Amino acid sequence: MKQIMRQTYLVRRKAMLPNEVKNKGHIIGHKLVHSSYYQQCTKLFCYVSHDHEVDTRGIIHQAWQDNKEVYVPKVMGKGQMLFYPITSMEDLTTGRYGILEPQPTIDHIPTRDSLLIMPGVVFDKNRNRIGYGGGFYDRYLAKLQEKPMLIALCYNNQLVDALKPDPYDIKPDYILTEVGWIK
Repeated sequence: MKQIMRQTYLVRRKAMLPNEVKNKGHIIGHKLVHSSYYQQCTKLFCYVSHDHEVDTRGIIHQAWQDNKEVYVPKVMGKGQMLFYPITSMEDLTTGRYGILEPQPTIDHIPTRDSLLIMPGVVFDKNRNRIGYGGGFYDRYLAKLQEKPMLIALCYNNQLVDALKPDPYDIKPDYILTEVGWIK
């Protein structure tokens, strides 16, 4: 069931027009960086968007302007990832899955003063999510002793009424779409 929903919503997202992706992504990014969740964090843990995802590059650039530390994930193996610091987009190279990733240095673990931005393919109004199927975020977050603030970014057309989560699925604290917040 998850695989069918994942494929359906990936196709739906890819069908969005470039201008629609840009405009909605800009609205979402604007709402995020003006939120108290973003304003209060000192460290931003964030994926680098690709393939019609909500654009995170503007959010990352804003974090640097706001003197926040920025960390992005690197795939380390099957279902495993770590976050590494970056100070420029030039610190990134194309890694597995065609995703921009940092060079491994010293990995960092988010703390309570951190904001972690989660990707996903399908979400519901109870904040459940279906990711890309690798379990990277669920495994990573399950190991943390201190939980950062978790926010998932998506377009409103990625929302459904209800998903059936697995016991190991970790939901974000909030979901942000171009329409607003889901708490």
